[in-house]
Amino acid sequence: MVLLERLRGKWAVGVGIVIGVAMLAFVLTDFLVSGRSLFASSEMEVGSVNGDGIDYKQFMTRYEARANVQQAMSGQSLSEDASEYLREQIWQEYVRQGTLDASCAQLGIAVSSEELSSVILSADNPHPIMKQLFSNPETGAFDRETVLKFLQNLDNVQPAQRAYWLEVEGEIASQLLQDKYRAAVSRGLGVTKMEGELRARLQSVRVDAAYVVKTYASLPDSAVKVTETDAKRYYEVHKKSYRQPERRDLSYAQFEVKPGPIDFERAEEWMKKYRDEFATAEDAGKYASEMGDDRSGARWYSRGELPVSLSGWAFDEATVGETSGVVSDGDSYEAARLLARRIMPDSANVRHILFSFQQHPADRARALGDSVLRVLKSGGDFATLAKELSEDPGSASQGGDLGWFAQNTMVKPFADASFSGAKGDLVVVESNFGVHVIEVLGHRGSSERVEVAMLKRLVQPGSETYQAVFNEASRFAALAHQPRRSWIARLFGAGKNRVQEVRSAMDTLLRGMTVQEARDVEYNSRTLNGLQRSREVIRWAFSANVGDVSSVFELDGSYVVAMLSRVKESKDGYASYEAVREQAEAGALRDKKAAQLVASLAGGGNSLAEIAQAKGEGVQRAASVSFTSYAFGNAGYEPSAIGTAVALGKEGEISVPVEGNNGVYVLQSEAVVTEAVDAEQLRDGAQQTLRMRSGYEAYEALKLMSKVIDRRGKFF
Repeated sequence: MVLLERLRGKWAVGVGIVIGVAMLAFVLTDFLVSGRSLFASSEMEVGSVNGDGIDYKQFMTRYEARANVQQAMSGQSLSEDASEYLREQIWQEYVRQGTLDASCAQLGIAVSSEELSSVILSADNPHPIMKQLFSNPETGAFDRETVLKFLQNLDNVQPAQRAYWLEVEGEIASQLLQDKYRAAVSRGLGVTKMEGELRARLQSVRVDAAYVVKTYASLPDSAVKVTETDAKRYYEVHKKSYRQPERRDLSYAQFEVKPGPIDFERAEEWMKKYRDEFATAEDAGKYASEMGDDRSGARWYSRGELPVSLSGWAFDEATVGETSGVVSDGDSYEAARLLARRIMPDSANVRHILFSFQQHPADRARALGDSVLRVLKSGGDFATLAKELSEDPGSASQGGDLGWFAQNTMVKPFADASFSGAKGDLVVVESNFGVHVIEVLGHRGSSERVEVAMLKRLVQPGSETYQAVFNEASRFAALAHQPRRSWIARLFGAGKNRVQEVRSAMDTLLRGMTVQEARDVEYNSRTLNGLQRSREVIRWAFSANVGDVSSVFELDGSYVVAMLSRVKESKDGYASYEAVREQAEAGALRDKKAAQLVASLAGGGNSLAEIAQAKGEGVQRAASVSFTSYAFGNAGYEPSAIGTAVALGKEGEISVPVEGNNGVYVLQSEAVVTEAVDAEQLRDGAQQTLRMRSGYEAYEALKLMSKVIDRRGKFF
C-alpha cells in the first residue's frame, strides 16, 4: 500500500509536469511565432563585440572576396587549413574593430586620407604590403609609377581587383591606426628615477641562505579535512586564475578503415592486368608515373634502396629491358622494369643558380638560364652570379653550393645532370622548381646502380570495406545507446550514472579496442586529439547533454562514435566551480596543510638547527640568491622564499615560516653581499621593455574589458 501511494505521488508529479509543459507551449505559441524575428537576428550572427552583432552573411562576403583573390593568385582552391586561417584572420579583424578601433574613435585617434595616401605612395620608405605588391620583378625595387598608374585606372579594373585593393587599403589604414594607438600608450608610460633606484637596490643584494622546508607532500592528505565550503572559498579567492572558455570532455571509439582481403585481391588483379602493358611501354617511366601510385617514374637505385623482393632480381638476375613479375610489398603490389645498369658515384657536389617558376614565366626563366650559361662559359664567376641572381634562398648566400648529396635526395632531372656530368661541366636543366644552371664540382665513391621504372598499386580500402566498418560502428552506436533509461524512469531519478553506464557498455562492446578520451575540448577547436576532419564531432559535443551517445561520424580513414562525458561550464569567461572542482579542492587542501605546517614550524626552536632537529629535516642551502633569481637552491621556483631570503638583510637573521609553492620554509641569512649596480641603466632598460610590451598589453586589456561573444562554432 505504501509503495502504491509513493507511485501515485510520483505519477501525479510526472503528469503535472507534462500537462504544465503542454499548457506553457500552447500559451507561448503565438509569442514565439510573432517574435520569431526577435531571435532570428541573433541566430544568424557569427558573434558580437560589445553588443554589436557580426552578421554571418557579411562575414562570408568578406571571406569569399579574399578567398577569391587568393585562389586567383595561386591558381588553386583553398585548403581546409588555409580556409580556417582566413576565417580566423577575419574574426580577429572584427574583434579589433569593435575594441581597439572603437577606443581610438573615442580618443580622437584617426588616420586621415592624406596620411594614408602618403604611406601608399611613399617611395623612400614604402609600406611592406605595398612593396610586396608593387615591386619590380627584375630588381626587387618598389615601383611607385606602377602604383600611380593602377590608382588612376582603378575605376576600370575588374571588380575582384578593385575589391582586393580596398581590402589592402583598409589593412594599411588599420596598421597605421594601431601604430598611432601603440605610440600614444607608449608615450604615456615611463619608469621614474625612484623606481630605477629601487630596482638597483633590489638587484645589488645577493644572499647565501640556509633553510628548513616541510613539504606539503610530507603531511598525509588524510590528516587534513577539506569541506565543500573550503573548496568554494578557495575558488572565489582564486577565480581569476580560472579564466577559460567553456569546455567538454568526451569518450570516443574510433573504427579505422583498413584494407581487407577483397582489397588486396583487387589490387593484385589490377597489377596483373596492367603489368604486360607496362612491360612493352615505349616510355616505362612515364607509364608507371601516369598509371601507378608512385609518381616518381624511373629512378636510379643502389642495392639497399629497392624493396627486398626486387633487389636481388634487379642486381643479380634480370637483363636490361626485362620486367619482373608482380610482387607484394606490404601495403602495395609492384612490378619493376630494368632500364639500365651502371657504375655511378655515391654522392655528388654541385652548385646551381635557380630561376624559379614562381617568380618568372617558364619562357622567361629559360631565357635567363641560357643567358647566365653564356656568361659563365665566357669566364663569369659562378659564386658571384649565384649570390646576385639565384632564387634558391638556401644556397644563394653560399655561392650556389649545395654540398655533398646522394642521388635520390634531388629531383630526377637535377640528379641526372649532377651524377652523369664530369667535374667542371656546366649544364642547364629544368625541374618542377624552375630552371637550374648547374656546375658539377666533384664526385665521391662509386657503386653499381640500376635504373628501374616501378609500377606500383597501393592497397586501398574499397567501398565494401568502408561499408563493413560503417556497419560495425553503427551497431556499436546502437548498442551503446541501450543503457539510456526512458524519460519516465529519468523523471523518477533513474539514470543518474548514465556516463558510467555508457562507458562500461562501450568498453564491453569494443572487445579489446580502447575507448579514447578527449579532455578540455574548446568550442572553436578544429580537431579532436589530432583526428583530421573531426570538427563535426566537436560541434555535436557542444549541443549534446552529458551521457549522450552520438551517431556515427565519418573522418579521414575512420569512423567515430562519441559520448559526452562532462561539461565544463564558463560564466563571463571564468570556469564554473563545478568545472574546476578538483583543482579548487586541491588548492584548499594545500592551504590547510600550509596552515598546519606554519603552526608546527613556528614553535620548532630558536635556531635553524633546532627547528631542523625537532622536525626531522636537514638544513639545506641556497647560494647567491637575489630578487632576479628564478630558482631557490634545489627547491625550484619559489618566489616567496627568494623574496624573504633577500629581505632578511643582516647575517644570522631567521625568518618566520613562509608558505611556498612546494612547502613551508624557515630561512636564515648566512652571508650578504652588496654589488654596485647602475640605476640609470636599469631604469632605461625597464622603460624600453615597458614600452615594447605596452601596445600589445593595452590591446589585450581592451579585449578583456570588452564583451566578446564567439559563435563561430555554430557555423564552421
